[in-house]
Amino acid sequence: MIPDRRVQKTREAIYAAFLKLLNAKGYDRMTVQDVIDLANVGRSTFYAHYASKEALLEQLCQELFHHLFH
Repeated sequence: MIPDRRVQKTREAIYAAFLKLLNAKGYDRMTVQDVIDLANVGRSTFYAHYASKEALLEQLCQELFHHLFH
């Protein structure tokens, strides 16, 4: 199932923010607040997509591995 364009854009913004912060601050020092500020999304929007920062990392890794090996 392909998510609608709005959902995909939101996820892309969150992913981009997460990756930029990962590079700049490292995983342990970044917060959900950092991610939502940089992605310009609300806290409730973030949590509608991901249960936590850890869940975001897990999903990002799963998608990366899926693209690499499928």
